[in-house]
Amino acid sequence: MRIFCFALLTMFSSLCNAAEASRQMATHLKIRFNIDNDSSEPVCLAKNIFFEARNQGVKGMYAVASVTLNRVKDPRWPNTICGVVKQKKLRNRWICQFSWFCDGKSDKPNLKLKMERDAWDMSKLIASVFLAYKVPDTTGGAMWYHADFVYPKWANSYVVTTQINNHIFYQDIR
Repeated sequence: MRIFCFALLTMFSSLCNAAEASRQMATHLKIRFNIDNDSSEPVCLAKNIFFEARNQGVKGMYAVASVTLNRVKDPRWPNTICGVVKQKKLRNRWICQFSWFCDGKSDKPNLKLKMERDAWDMSKLIASVFLAYKVPDTTGGAMWYHADFVYPKWANSYVVTTQINNHIFYQDIR
């Protein structure tokens, strides 16, 4: 299944550009991406992929989608994609689960820049695949991750499952 999903992404993105591939996939799967609809599950997933991993390549983007959906399935987090992405409160403290959501910057991709447009199109394509198919998790069940150039205090509380590009992924210590 993992090979199928990567092959599907590669096939769609190499047969045409990512924009055309994401349009074809979204049309085929009847998924709508209205960038202004912040309560849309496809948009929430695509934005999280985009803002967390647009510089990580397809494997890194795929991994962020996996972590997002791992959290949706876990009772410690909200049971919707938008709920997980926008979650701010933890133990009576206000913190963001994903840094882009609370950084004070615009939460819309800058589609005037070609690199941003391409990354947004790939994010939509990956979100479409994750929402339409049962995609295997390449993170080893990770619930957390961070960039390899930081070392957050919480990292000692979990076990590393994998590193994909410059993101290190973690799960609970069992």
